[in-house]
Formats: sequence, C-alpha cells, structure tokens
Amino acid sequence: MAVQDRASVVSNNSVVEKLSNYRPRFFMLMSSLIAICTITVGVLGWQLTFNAAKRNIESLVSEIEDVVSNQIATYIQDEARTLMKICQMQAGMFTTNQWSLSTPERTNSTLKAMLVVLYAFSEHTFDIYYYTYPGGLNFGYYFSATGALQLWTQNNMTQYTFNCTPEGDPYGSPVMANNLISDGTVNMPGNNNTLQTVYVSAYHISVNRVTKEQVTFGADWTMAFLTKRLKQVLGTIPYPMFCAIVEPFTGYIVTLSSNASLLTDDQLSILTLNDVQDPFVQDFSSYLNATFKGQGLVDQLMAATSLVSVSPRFTSRSLNNANWQLQIQSALFMKSNYLFLTYLNVDAVEVEVSQVSTRTGYIMLGIILTFLLAGTLFAVTVSSQLNLVRKQIGMLKQLKFHEVLDKDSGVKGRSFIHELADLQQSFHEMVKVFASTIKTSQSLRGGQPTTNQTSEMSTTGKEQSAARHSVRKLPNA
Repeated sequence: MAVQDRASVVSNNSVVEKLSNYRPRFFMLMSSLIAICTITVGVLGWQLTFNAAKRNIESLVSEIEDVVSNQIATYIQDEARTLMKICQMQAGMFTTNQWSLSTPERTNSTLKAMLVVLYAFSEHTFDIYYYTYPGGLNFGYYFSATGALQLWTQNNMTQYTFNCTPEGDPYGSPVMANNLISDGTVNMPGNNNTLQTVYVSAYHISVNRVTKEQVTFGADWTMAFLTKRLKQVLGTIPYPMFCAIVEPFTGYIVTLSSNASLLTDDQLSILTLNDVQDPFVQDFSSYLNATFKGQGLVDQLMAATSLVSVSPRFTSRSLNNANWQLQIQSALFMKSNYLFLTYLNVDAVEVEVSQVSTRTGYIMLGIILTFLLAGTLFAVTVSSQLNLVRKQIGMLKQLKFHEVLDKDSGVKGRSFIHELADLQQSFHEMVKVFASTIKTSQSLRGGQPTTNQTSEMSTTGKEQSAARHSVRKLPNA
C-alpha cells in the first residue's frame, strides 16, 4: 500500500509539474486573444443593439407615425394650396376682364380657357367651374368616374350635363337634366354628381372690373381622388397602416385609406363616422365613446380636436388579434381644423426588428469568422517566424554553422518581420565572431613550431624532467 501511495503521489506531482511547466505556443495565445475580443465585441454589440431596438419599439412606432402623418398632411396642404391657386388664377383672369360672360362668344371663350386650365391641373383637381351671382347658375367641365370629359351648363332653372369632345364641345342629348339649382355645397348638391360623392372644394369670388359681373370660381377634390393620393403615400411604408381624415364639425370622414364606403346605399347622403363599416373607424368610434362619455359625435370630435391641438395623442389599440398604435393629431386644411387618424401595426414592426436583428446576427457571425481566420493566419505567421529564429539559435548551439549561414546572403531564411530580422542579423554577427574564434583556435592547434621554439621546448622539457626527479628524491635526503 505504501508503495502504491508513493507512486500515486509521484504521479500526481508529475501531472502538476507538467501543467505548471506547460508553455502555450505564441500563435495559440494570439488566436485566443483575437477570438475573445472579436466574439465579445461582436456578440455584445449585436445583442445591445437588438435589445435597445426592442425596448424602443413604441418610440419607433410613434416616430414612424409622425413621419407618415406629417408627410400626408403636408401633401394634402400643398394640394389645398394648389386648389386655391387655381381658383385665384381664374378669378384674376375674370377680374381683369380677360374672361367674361357678357356675350355668348365671350362665355364660350371663357369656358374653353377654363378647360385648358383643367387639363393643366388634372393631377390636382377633377373639375373646374363657376357659379353666377345672384342667379347661382352653374357652368364648367369635369372628368367623370370613368375619365370621360363632361360639360355642365344651366339655362334658367334647368341644369344639364353633356358628354363632350376633348376640345370641350358638347354632343348628343344631355346625360342628366333637372331644375334643381346647386349652391356648391354638399347640403344642396343639385345635379352636380361630384358633390353627391363627397368632395372638398376651393372657392374664390371675383367681380369683373369692366362688366361688373360677379362669379364664384371653384375646384374640387372627390373622396376617391384623396383616397388615391393617400394610398400612394402609404404604399411607400413597409408596415400595415390605416389613415383617415375626419371633419370634426360635421362628423363626416373626408377620406380614408381603406375601401369602405362613405355614402348611403342610395348614394344620396354621407354616412357619419359611427355608421362607416370599417374596423378602424369603428375602433376609433369606440375610443371616442370611452374617452368622452355621454357626448354626441360632433361634441366628441370637437373635444378630441381640442385635446390634440397642441401635440399628437398616442394610444395602444387591439384589432383582429393584432396590436396597433393609434395617433390622433389636428391638421389645418382650407382654414379649418381636421382630425388626422393613423393606425400602425406594432406587431409588424416588432417582426421587422427581429428579422433585421437576425440578418444582423448572421452578418456579425460572418465578420467574427473572418476576423478569427485573419487573426489565426496572422498568429500562425508570426509564430512561424519566431520558430524560424528559435531553430537557428538551436542549430548554433549544436555548432551547425553551415545550416544557418550562407556565404552570399549571410543568414539563411531571413524573416520578413523587421525586429526578427534584426535579431537574426545580431545572431549572425555573433556567430561570425564565434566561428572566427574557433577557426583561429583550430589553426593554432594544427600549426608546426619553429627551430628555436623546438630547442627551447626541448631545454625546457629537460629542465622540467630534472625538476621532477629532484622533487622525487627529496624524501630520501
């Protein structure tokens, strides 16, 4: 047992000694350092970025909604200003007597000039017309839902709608005729088909300085026109969104980004916000009922407009098993405040963030592997250069000069690293001196002595021999 215990102790000591005496290779140290630094920085940076994005999802959604709503509001405001400019331009032509209704010829010339304006601004409005004062007679052109050009004319109390050529000349029988006079508003649309499908109008009153005629020029947006523009803006957003513009003082929706109908089945009246069959509109109606209890729709909308007049309001909503964020803000159109509603799918943003994070993770993995490979190659290269110097020093210890030195280039296998090359050169100089010393020593050992040196060495030898004999005889004296 004692022998086994001692053997065990010796074995353990040997293992400990081996571990304590272990010296890792240089390339292993460098590779480990590069791997630790690269992986730590890459993984931590990726995770920190991903976690920060997840924590700021709500802020990100709010910023996206701000950008989108501001972009749409700015676009619509620009379009509104364009409508006003169209009306102002026509009013200017009429005020300066360049346009006039004083004679049938001048009336026809004025209508043809208005048609030119309509063609020029067809991207901003679908109709152009004027109302006489005080009779309220309506004349103008407009593009129907099918894109056909039509002419509005009125004779006394009867208003007609004709199909016409691209040049503005009517042909055939009237497609519509009645004796209801339009006042240019949705409250009394008459036979103006565009008024019956909801529009936002721009008006400008003008008085001819020469003939003293008074007219009101107008240009309209249909709800379909606004919806088309709204969808164009939302089409550039990669997340599911819903937008709507609400007229708070009437309870009507001016436009929305879905295909829900805003009119009654007979197409003669406008639906209020509570009656529109759209999930987002119904959710907003529920929000109003929960926030402003016991009030009518118009009062609720006016209170909401006042609430968001300073800054937008954000609230989380749940629709169809998805999380949405609702932004409510006030926007000024045609000198009136409107409510601008924006719904953004929060879940879609989170999914997008996760997908981006996953792609970023793969990219970071590729970068990490590239750095590891490059670092390992660097470490192996430097280690091989150090190993070259180590081998040369080992050869010098074994006096293998011919394997280290070269007659022409000096040191064989010079390192491309400056410091190691200098170290090799230093050993080269040291070896040259050492080799020269050995050669001198060998030549002294292998050389022949001169005659005087031989006689002196002989005499000295005899004297040394006599001295040794005398020393040996001393004890017998």
